[in-house]
Amino acid sequence: MSSATPNSGEERFPRPIHGPNRFFALSVWLKRAVVLVGLLAVVTLLLPPPAAEKLGLTLVVLLIAIPLGRVIWFVQRWTRRGDLRFAAVGIAVLVVVGVGALLA
Repeated sequence: MSSATPNSGEERFPRPIHGPNRFFALSVWLKRAVVLVGLLAVVTLLLPPPAAEKLGLTLVVLLIAIPLGRVIWFVQRWTRRGDLRFAAVGIAVLVVVGVGALLA
């Protein structure tokens, strides 16, 4: 816990970054993921069938996990910033996906 008192001038959370760089970390992560998925798709086409099936399964898992990772990133961001309504919606989305996966 921070030693900051309410009126000490220190902030509990850093100021939000405004402008084009506020989602820089997320953008870099997603760009790398897209490149990885693209490379895996090309390699899947070049491999013989047994290996291609395994790599294809990995590709499907990545295509499902990447958007969920983005939701998790936003949930932690909204929670740290104190916007619990948006965080609750993100958690609800994750719960719906999890329940759907269990029922499938």
